Amino acid sequence: MSAAGRTPPSGPRIGSLCSGYGELGRTGRSRLAAAFVERLIGLPLGWATDLPLSRAGQLRALGNGVVPHQAEAALPALLTMANLHHGQQQRPAA
Repeated sequence: MSAAGRTPPSGPRIGSLCSGYGELGRTGRSRLAAAFVERLIGLPLGWATDLPLSRAGQLRALGNGVVPHQAEAALPALLTMANLHHGQQQRPAA
């Protein structure tokens, strides 16, 4: 049961997504695994978890990083905006 008194979702979809990415904390309860976060944000397995960091350090690094798919979508828009801004600055004053 969760803190709200509800049973967390389960089933094949949740199970397949989480398979192999859960871990138990010191108290025996399940907790967020850094490898699961790597998978969710689209990084190769080991990108942060192979670094000599604590679990907290790995999660901090992953949380402060850039999601590759997000960067791929944002970069063309930013370059377009930069080119438009650059072009406006070079116009001769009338």
